[in-house]
Amino acid sequence: MTRLSVDDLDHIALGLRLQCVRGDLNAGLVADALDSVVRRRHAAQMARPRLHANSFMSSAWQRVTAWASLR
Repeated sequence: MTRLSVDDLDHIALGLRLQCVRGDLNAGLVADALDSVVRRRHAAQMARPRLHANSFMSSAWQRVTAWASLR
């Protein structure tokens, strides 16, 4: 199953917003839902490198404390 990218979803939401301007209120509601998905995915993408960095620092500190406790 292929997953739409954040950019794809953003473009679809923009197209739906244009339909909303023409009077299709349901298109506006769907665009709002897609915007919500875009924001969540973007936040998840931004959090991944920080999560990896935090786990690396945590493991580094664990190694340092293990080494220091053996001395």
